[in-house]
Amino acid sequence: MSLILFGMIVAFSSSALLRYRELRDHTAWRRAAAWAAAAQLQRYQAGAELDSQPPPGLISDRISLETSIEPGEHEWAGLVRVTVTATVSRGDRVIARERATGYIRAGGS
Repeated sequence: MSLILFGMIVAFSSSALLRYRELRDHTAWRRAAAWAAAAQLQRYQAGAELDSQPPPGLISDRISLETSIEPGEHEWAGLVRVTVTATVSRGDRVIARERATGYIRAGGS
């Protein structure tokens, strides 16, 4: 009887441990995507060409960056609204997607 109980405890514990690892990895990739999007937006604010990619090796190969640009309106006229979307993929599956948005002068930094 104690062997059955011990087996059940091991089974439930291993299941919980696997779920914890999945959640931990997902959280780490979401954080990496958020940092990559924010860093790319800061590059643009510092004067990098809009829609340019960061130097090779700076972010993981699993993270892709996409930039969208919209003209500012009303009190934001003369600025452009820049949104950087960082997508983390494993194979053909998207693991996480995070965005960073900010305004930049229309002519550059």
